Amino acid sequence: MEAPEHPKKTHWFRWVLRTIVVFVLVGVIAGLVSPHVLHSHRDPKLGEWYSLTNLGIGIQMYKSENDGRLPDRLEDLGHFFGRWTYFPGFSANHPPDTILVASSQTFSKADGTHLVGDGPHRMVLSLGGRKFLLKEADYQACITEQQQPGWKREEASEAEDIWGFLTDPAWHEGDAREMEKEHDPSEIPKLIRSLKSGDKTRRWNAADALCELGPLTPEVVPALLDALSDSESGYLAAQGLAVISLKDESIVPSLIEILRTGEREATYWAAVSLEEIGLENAKAAIPLMIAKLESEGDIKVTAAKALAGAGPDAREAVPQLIKLLATGDSWECKCAVIALGRIGPQASDALGPLGAMFDSGHDYQIDVARALWEISPAQAPRVVPTLIAELESQRNPGKPNNQMDNSFFSAVELLGEIGPRASAAIPILRTNLQGGAKYDAAWALWRIDAALLDDMTQVLVRVMRTSTAQPNRLDRLAQGSKLARIEFGIRNPSFNFSASTRMAALGALWHMYPGKREALSPLLVSLLQEWESEKVLIELSPDTRTAIPALEALLEKANPPDLQFLALEALRKIKTTDPGEW
Repeated sequence: MEAPEHPKKTHWFRWVLRTIVVFVLVGVIAGLVSPHVLHSHRDPKLGEWYSLTNLGIGIQMYKSENDGRLPDRLEDLGHFFGRWTYFPGFSANHPPDTILVASSQTFSKADGTHLVGDGPHRMVLSLGGRKFLLKEADYQACITEQQQPGWKREEASEAEDIWGFLTDPAWHEGDAREMEKEHDPSEIPKLIRSLKSGDKTRRWNAADALCELGPLTPEVVPALLDALSDSESGYLAAQGLAVISLKDESIVPSLIEILRTGEREATYWAAVSLEEIGLENAKAAIPLMIAKLESEGDIKVTAAKALAGAGPDAREAVPQLIKLLATGDSWECKCAVIALGRIGPQASDALGPLGAMFDSGHDYQIDVARALWEISPAQAPRVVPTLIAELESQRNPGKPNNQMDNSFFSAVELLGEIGPRASAAIPILRTNLQGGAKYDAAWALWRIDAALLDDMTQVLVRVMRTSTAQPNRLDRLAQGSKLARIEFGIRNPSFNFSASTRMAALGALWHMYPGKREALSPLLVSLLQEWESEKVLIELSPDTRTAIPALEALLEKANPPDLQFLALEALRKIKTTDPGEW
């Protein structure tokens, strides 16, 4: 007679069997759904796409800092970007659709979710900064074509009319563009409720939308003023109020009252908004800003920046700014230096401490040099050698050049402002006519020596021509595919001169050629519209100040209200932007 099976052993066996079955089922199900599950967490194409974006930025930075030359090897960039096929040796005068980098990996579906079926695609980066996922056959055809004689496009000859770009249709395509956005005023009550009671994201989005709506109804401005006390939406409210103040004269007095009596958060954002508006348009705020120099926290920096925008009208702030040089932290000191320079000759009491900082090789020595010269142009012989040394330190013979930082560009600009007394800088400035400082160097050289007009005009006109529409084969290959409609074929602005830099170049030509001003005006309108469409009005470069006279002339014409408003907004933003790059 067999002994009965032990109950505990039977239970244990069944438990193990069930566990095995469960694991098998889970494995089968996971195998069926894993492509979809994994795709939701990691798109195999996205990792390559982001790597390609960073690689493109790295190549452009190298090119900018090395007189327009591309690196001989990707390793010269100093970072590891993964495995890519690189085609070195191409220069800026090749067609912009020249393939520069290609992925070694192919993706068989356009969305990158599978690596089998539908034929292979390869990711490419063009010389013009465009990114595409091309079919393998198209990629090979492009590579073969660009190896043929004649692929290289020669630069325009001297005999060619350099001013031909003025009549290029590409500049005038945006003239009829509708710049005013359509908004539904009925959404305002809902947005205001979200601004007051929504979560962090909803409050931020509501503030953004209300800023776009502007003063359409009486409720918008009070809602944004209330939002200044909110740490999440205060920044957008401050920016929006600054823009709306161009149409609503009640904004400035309201901000000044908050600056005087508001609680800490609201006071700070009111100061930020007044800084954006510019104290030349809010002079009643100057005494309050001077008092804020004695406060604690970030508002001290904002007050110094706002006072810098007031220029000579902020002369009463000189003692407090001098004190800030000695007692403030590094960034507060920098802002005080710039503010003293912007006040100008009436800040002469600061020459002693500023001179000591300059002679000691202060971290912000170029900002100090600018302040010394702005307060007393007689300081030019003292600062010019240091400015030249700053430019020379960027060169690195036999190796990739060093980075062009804010101090580098500020030194170039200041040499141009000093003018003929900076003639010793002409040789080093000439070495920068091919790379990322070509506009800045050309403008400075003409201001130092007007006899260089023709040569510098060539450089500035090449900057303006960067927006000329040209046929692009990669565009044609992507036509009709969802790639072109979604994300591919979008120009990477880091590979081209921005609207800000081209507006600066236009401003330079405006100064240099008074007889061309009427012809340059439509280009200014086009650049303003491009600026608006790219949402880069808050990213103005300091050198765009060259465009101030052109914008002021535009405001004197009988233009449509939306264009007048945009020109006024750009002009205000430029005037409150400083070469100190704060």
